[in-house]
Amino acid sequence: MTTRVPVWILIAIAATLVAGCSSTSGPGDTEDTGYPERTTPDNVLAKLKQAYEDMDCEAYMDCLAEDFVFIPSLEDQFGWVDPLPPSWDREAERRIHENMFGPGPEINRIVIYLATQTAEFDPGSDPESNDGRWVYVAEADIRAFVAIPDDPLVYLGYGDQRFLLQVDESQVGPGGENLWEIVEWRELDYWAGERVESWSWGKLKAAFR
Repeated sequence: MTTRVPVWILIAIAATLVAGCSSTSGPGDTEDTGYPERTTPDNVLAKLKQAYEDMDCEAYMDCLAEDFVFIPSLEDQFGWVDPLPPSWDREAERRIHENMFGPGPEINRIVIYLATQTAEFDPGSDPESNDGRWVYVAEADIRAFVAIPDDPLVYLGYGDQRFLLQVDESQVGPGGENLWEIVEWRELDYWAGERVESWSWGKLKAAFR
């Protein structure tokens, strides 16, 4: 069981925004691009983190399965203000991150801390096949900086994310190794601290839909 901690807290420094580890697997090789090869679930999450910090949409999308789904927290789904849909798919993720990482006056730098809290393997129906999945719960800390002259903004926050990873059936590694990909990303529930406006990673994504 993981400790429940606050998730994505929006702090306006001077203005409001105007309408962007331990685990069981070991380290793997690195691609020529500088990103970790997706030969372990750990490496997939490391690549996701690096892609966010590089603001690289294609590298981020490479971490996601074709049937990927993102599930916002229940607080975001049933919130009183701008509730989010129950889920969205890979194509929605592409649109979001093309907007979030694209040129413009919005986010210009992102820093993420992502630490695995639990990692459990489900061997699936046939232990001899590749249908087993890893379930990772990771504590995250995101800082997204917005460059507005004389009105800087930063998104700050903390929270737990649940990643479901499976073997990529469409690609293999350079040596024929299995590659892993994220098939489901579920944001766990969160609570807001005092004198802040509560946000989540899902809310941050939704701002760029």
